This record gives sequence, structure tokens and C-alpha cells, in this order.
Amino acid sequence: MRDRQDRFWKNHYDDLATAAKPWLDYSNDRVQAQTFAVALEAAGSIQGRCCLDFGCGFGLLSMALEALGAAAVCGIDQSAVIINRNRQRTNSIEWILGQALDIPRAASYDLVFAVEVLQYLSFQGTLGELWDHMAPGGRLVAVVPNRDCPLVQCPTERYEGQYWPPTVGEISASVLALPELAYWGIRGLQFAADQSIVPYDVTEWMDGPSLTGVPNRFVFVAGKHSSG
Repeated sequence: MRDRQDRFWKNHYDDLATAAKPWLDYSNDRVQAQTFAVALEAAGSIQGRCCLDFGCGFGLLSMALEALGAAAVCGIDQSAVIINRNRQRTNSIEWILGQALDIPRAASYDLVFAVEVLQYLSFQGTLGELWDHMAPGGRLVAVVPNRDCPLVQCPTERYEGQYWPPTVGEISASVLALPELAYWGIRGLQFAADQSIVPYDVTEWMDGPSLTGVPNRFVFVAGKHSSG
């Protein structure tokens, strides 16, 4: 089933890559910009860190990480069209064609980003695969749609069997099962009533059970214990 799902989304994003839009998963560039900003805020310091951008798409977040002083950046995506385009744009970032299992076994990262990608994959399995590449003291930052949100239920039904965003309970259970977990937190992104400044209202950080409301998306952070 996972191979079929991977093929479906690879073909989907190969097709999208030929479009003129600079974003792939959002309704407009303002939504993408704020989502990236929330993810970068959650990451903490970027300077001198080794970063992985999993599901990098057109590489905009990867390039932002490089510009913010990351020591090294690797972007990985399963669309050959997208990866080839990224390689033509810059060779100072390592671009890998593939999935989490294609990350070199010995590779280790201080910061791992999975922004708008885990809903297309086996959530718990992929989370564990990415966690295995986290350096001691590292941090994983992810952004995913909320399956309980009515707006998200539309694509869930349209891509039945291929698109499965997690609930807050599923995120909490999966994160708490990660070995060497030092801390974690989650916050919600809900479309603002007045979007003249920013598209989203963002909640405070909390643990899973205390998160209230039905946000459009979640951003969550998981930190790994430092060695020793």
C-alpha cells in the first residue's frame, strides 16, 4: 500500500512542478510564508546547524535555512522533476531524490523539518525513520493538516486512501513513543477572521491533550536527549 501511495504522490507532484506557482501545498504564497515562519520559529537557532528538509518541494525552506547560517542543508523529495530543478538552481545544498529510507544510513542532523509532507506517508513509520537520523540534542519540526478540521476533510475524501492527515491524538501517541524523547510541544494554526495582516491565528505551545479548538494545521516539535 505504501508503494502505491508513494507512486500516486510522485506523479501528482511531477505534474504540479510544471505549473507556474511557487508553492505546492497551499492556497497562496502568504499562507506558505507564514507556515515557513512558524516552522523556523519552532526550530530555534539555525546558525551552524546541520539541517534536513524532508519533502523539500521547490527548496524554498532549504534555501532559507542556508541563508540563516545553517552549516549544511540537505533537501529530499521523491519528485525527480522537482529535484532536478533544485539542482539547476543551486549546488550549495545537497538534493536527494527519494524518501526517508533513501537518506544515507550514517547521516545525522541537528534539525529535521517535515513541512506539509507527513499526511502523504505512513505517519508513525516515517516519523520514526526521520527520528533515527536525529543527532543527540536535535529537534524535529513538522507541520501537518488536522484531520478533524472540516476544511481538511474535503481533500481527505477526494484522495481517499492516499491522503491521511493525523489527529492531535495520533500525533501525541506517535511522538510519545519516540525513543530518547526529551520534550515535545504542539500548537494550532487556524485561519484568522481578519486575514489582512496574516492568514493564521496561532495558538500557544501546549501538549496534545490540552490543545483546544479545531485548527486547520498543527506545528509540532520533538527534541531528542543529548548524549551523556
